[in-house]
Amino acid sequence: MSFFDEFAQIRKDQAAWRAEARNNFVPGVDPVELKPGQKVTISPNLQTGDRSYTRDIHEVVAINAAHVQTRIPDFMKERPTRLVMLLVHEHHFYIADGFEADAPGTKDNTNG
Repeated sequence: MSFFDEFAQIRKDQAAWRAEARNNFVPGVDPVELKPGQKVTISPNLQTGDRSYTRDIHEVVAINAAHVQTRIPDFMKERPTRLVMLLVHEHHFYIADGFEADAPGTKDNTNG
């Protein structure tokens, strides 16, 4: 699949997601509504089932048509956080109100 075919498929998936969101319940927030600085949690990867990033509170750094870049705690390194690039068609995003105490950059980051 070429880059252009892949991009067209992403756009098609996004259009389908928005149409479904208008008519029925779709989990999460439409990624175009996310704003830098917002705290979110994410679903497991919808394509592979990978749950690697579901345990953390993500802080949105940047958004474009295909990606959401977030910052998460980095418990294994010397630096406090690391950047993660997530494809919008592979995850549902949920506002993490009430979970800010576990957000990147706070003092009490536990991964219990």
